[in-house]
Amino acid sequence: MLIIGTGAYGVMDVAKEVVDACNERGIELHIQTTAEAVKIYNEMAKSKRTVAALHLTC
Repeated sequence: MLIIGTGAYGVMDVAKEVVDACNERGIELHIQTTAEAVKIYNEMAKSKRTVAALHLTC
């Protein structure tokens, strides 16, 4: 699972190529504001292998 945090206000865009690459590889992808992404990460990391990429500046 990959969780991407797009900043406090969701300003950061995630490239279509990233979404496509995850889909092609069967990687579960969640794209949320960073605060929501952190909540999801903390919950999901308890039960499955989880990675987060978090944008912190906007």
